[in-house]
Amino acid sequence: MTLTPSAIPLAGPEFSTFSPEQVQWLLTDYSHLDLERPVREREALIQSNTRHYAEDLPQEHLPEPDYLALADRILIDCASDVAAAVLSVADQIAHARPNGVVLVSLVRAGVPAGIWIREALRRRHGISAPHYAISIVKGHGLDPRALDYLTAHEEASSLMFVDGWTGKGSILRALREYLGQHRNRYASVPADLAVLADPGGFASITGTREDLLIPTAMLNSTSCGLISRTVLPHASAPVRGFHGAKYYRKFAPWDRSQHSINAVNRLLSIVAPSITPNSPSRATDIAGLAERLGSRAELMKPGVGETTRVLQRRVPDHVAIHPEHVNSVRLEHILVLAESSGVPVSIVDTGPYACVGIIEPLFR
Repeated sequence: MTLTPSAIPLAGPEFSTFSPEQVQWLLTDYSHLDLERPVREREALIQSNTRHYAEDLPQEHLPEPDYLALADRILIDCASDVAAAVLSVADQIAHARPNGVVLVSLVRAGVPAGIWIREALRRRHGISAPHYAISIVKGHGLDPRALDYLTAHEEASSLMFVDGWTGKGSILRALREYLGQHRNRYASVPADLAVLADPGGFASITGTREDLLIPTAMLNSTSCGLISRTVLPHASAPVRGFHGAKYYRKFAPWDRSQHSINAVNRLLSIVAPSITPNSPSRATDIAGLAERLGSRAELMKPGVGETTRVLQRRVPDHVAIHPEHVNSVRLEHILVLAESSGVPVSIVDTGPYACVGIIEPLFR
């Protein structure tokens, strides 16, 4: 396969604040492009089906000092549970890939998870796993150029896709649908997705079925190597390039990426792996949950990670919190974000999820 310069992996420090050993990014650098749109304008375009969500980027704002201090405190509180989930996933991956594994994290939330899992595989199993980051877009699937690169340079049967958590299971469906539609081309690529938290019961490899807050969800790019979400190939991008993303170098003074990685890594030799079921629990009835909450399924984002995203980069209508989690320290940031934006919060049964974020319907 002949590669253009835009189809060669990127790595830190030129692209991201993660080291080349931690992750190789199968992305095209779009840092020079103006891709951000105001949140409400972007939401209207998405909901009206005028523009796909991966054609541009939400505006990212630096966290206020008080919120940053809160994120640091919650990281300390969550780190041991995250480390236990990481160890559990690493053990399951080592069993599932006895002949070697190549970690393929889904950008963006999957990257810190992949870095933690890679370190756990090294410490517990003596496995030195290559780690790549790849883009996946709902409605489009995996980045085909990136997947072609992987299958040309690594053993296809060793690939293990990684994400931070599942909400409605839509990314897992997108992964399986894409590989199913291209089974002749990628017959040897397993459609497995390993996640740290899977409250909805969709994934077969998971660290916990609890709605665990993965603390990197709180800070967007400043906990993900200063890398943006991914976008589809842009008109001004090099021909045959990977999907794109931006490196927000201007946010470097506020970067918490390695801090978050180290907070969990230092516990990997101390905590025990979490205990998870040998098979997935029954998948949550998403349509039924949406109806119970008075929402449409496409506007409902269940789980603490997805609710955080709704409050940070969508147009939130309201937040529902399960009665059992009202006083949870790990939802404190949800309450702070909701209050600062004037978003109402209701206490209601949200099923297996600690909370659910509901996006405002801009078109009735």
